[in-house]
Order: sequence, then C-alpha cells, then structure tokens
Amino acid sequence: MGFQQANEDHPIPPDVYNWRVYASALIVASGVMAYGYDSAFIGTTITEESFKTDHGLDTMTKAEQTSVSNNLTSIYSAGGSFGAFFVFFSLELLGRKATTIISDVVFIIGAIMCAATSNPVDVLYAGRLFTGFAWSGAAAINYYSPTIFTSIGMTDTTLWTGVYGLIKAAGSIVFFTCFVDIFGRKTPWIISSLARAACQYYLAGYIAVAHPTISATQSASTIAGGKAATAAIMIFGATWSFGANGLPWIISAEIFPSSLRSFSGPWAGMSVWLWTYVVTKALPSMYASMGYGVYIFCASMLICASIYAWFFIHETKGLRVDQMDVLFGFAEPGSGYAAKPIKSLEHDIDGEKKRVEAFTVEMV
Repeated sequence: MGFQQANEDHPIPPDVYNWRVYASALIVASGVMAYGYDSAFIGTTITEESFKTDHGLDTMTKAEQTSVSNNLTSIYSAGGSFGAFFVFFSLELLGRKATTIISDVVFIIGAIMCAATSNPVDVLYAGRLFTGFAWSGAAAINYYSPTIFTSIGMTDTTLWTGVYGLIKAAGSIVFFTCFVDIFGRKTPWIISSLARAACQYYLAGYIAVAHPTISATQSASTIAGGKAATAAIMIFGATWSFGANGLPWIISAEIFPSSLRSFSGPWAGMSVWLWTYVVTKALPSMYASMGYGVYIFCASMLICASIYAWFFIHETKGLRVDQMDVLFGFAEPGSGYAAKPIKSLEHDIDGEKKRVEAFTVEMV
C-alpha cells in the first residue's frame, strides 16, 4: 500500500524495506488478475453473436437467453463464495502453500473447461463454477455493462465497456500504489460512496426523463444527456477503483492479528463473493421490474455505506498490527507491550558497518 515505511516506535534496520518485499507482494497479488479478467470480459462476451452461436443461445427464446446469461455471470461468484469457505479449513489443515497449489489446479481445470467447451452450455457452467472456486451496484455495472450502456442509448457498447475497464484499472493502480497511505482508508471510502451515489442518481434521472432508446431518433438534449450519462458511468468506475474495489481487502487484512488471518481472510472473501452472487443473480430481474429504480436503490445503499464508514470504520493508515487493539478499544495506550532495547550490535551489511539494536518485549 504505497512505497512507504510504517511508523515505527523503535529503530528498524533500513534493509527490512527492500525490493524483495515488494516483488513478493506483487507476485502473490497477481493472482487477483484472474478475478479482474473475469469481470472485464464476461459482460461483453455473453452479448457476442459468435458466443451465442457456439453455445446454442441463438436457438433459444429471449427469456431462455436471459436465464443462461444470468446463470453464467452469477455462478462464478457462487463458486468464489464456496471456494473461500473451503479455504477457511484448508489453510489450517493443509497450510498456505498446499492451499495455493490446490486452488491453482482447480482454477486451471475450470479455465480449460471454459475454453474447450462449445455446446452444451452445461460444461461452461461447470467451468465457471470451478474458476470461481456488494449491493453498491459495482457488480451490476462490471458484469452487465453492455446492458447499462444500452439503457442510456449507447450503440458501441463493446468500445465503451473497454474504456470503462481501462479507467478502473488505471485508477486502482495509481491510487493503491501512490496515495492509499497518504489519504488513508476512511476518507476515500466515504468520497467514493458519495460520488458513485451521485452518478447513479443522475443515471436514474436521465433514464426517467429522456427514455433513451437505440432505435428512436434522439433529440439534441437527449444526446447531450446521454454523453453526460456516459461520463457518469466513467466517473463511477474511477471512484469505485479507489473505494470499494480494494479498500475492503486492505482493511480486513490490517485489523486482524496474524494468528487470525487464516480465518478472517476467507470470511471476508466469502462475504464479498456471496453478495456479488446475489447482486449478479438478481440484477436482470430487477432491471425488468424496476427499470431506472435499480439505480436509485443502489445509490441509496451507497449513501448508507458512507454513513456506516463515517461512524464505524476506523482509520488504519500508518498503523502496525500491534497497534490495532488500542485503535479498537481493546487496550489502553500504555497498557500493552513494547519493545525495549537491550544491546546495540554492529554488523557488516552490504560492505557497510551498520548499527542494529536488539530488543526484548516487555509489558508497559
């Protein structure tokens, strides 16, 4: 989270902060690209005519196509929720390394099934489930972006879906590399929630007033409103990238001690995947029955999220794991443990004489 050092209350050798730390974190974190790839490609893939032909969707009724597309989108999240549940046990029983290897093998099997299948679509269901092994509306726009762009009268949905994905990626890389330890966690979360709520309220108002359709000739005001609606979606993606995109994972990893992370991590992941499944499964029916009301609902939930963040999310910027008990009120300042220097040693590090302090931990 930013190329900065933590605030230490005792001297730490500068060699602790080296490129290997960042390289290891980057390699481990690269596994999340699989999640990002899925949310980027599935929305447009299921709307392609070639996909419909290969998997027999072109012979189905409109209702059947909607059902299959809905299932293909949501079953990935269901697999992710179950996968996080099983990891809850395997991390302690099998260890971290074995769990990672097993997860990779299962994911590869699922990817092969998705790539090799053509018809029937049941094999694709299974592949999506294996590769998978938030009511803010982010999942709705991520997975159903072609539907969203069509609803505001856009025709080139593939292009704009790609632009939306690039904005999300760029926003995430810039913020979490350079700014997360400057602006913290709480304030960006609140700003992100309020900005996304404003974008969705605008989308609801535009659709309610203009009733944009692709087939009808649009007035100048409708076209202008559509451009603003497109901008609102892009702003939504940019503000989501530094808010709910990564902050939940950071906070859930920071606030628990190392001894509990094999439990807290899977629990957080299971919650994210479960609600993503609920949202992606429910969205098509919600669009059909509520129309622009979906945006009002999601925006209102974001307002609630900002209120929750204001009162209940603690700022963890610059704090170490051993300082979390004080932050959350489980220990008074000065009543915990502290490191006390016992001797000073001189070591030859990279050809230079450097002094390193040795510490013991005492109750204070």
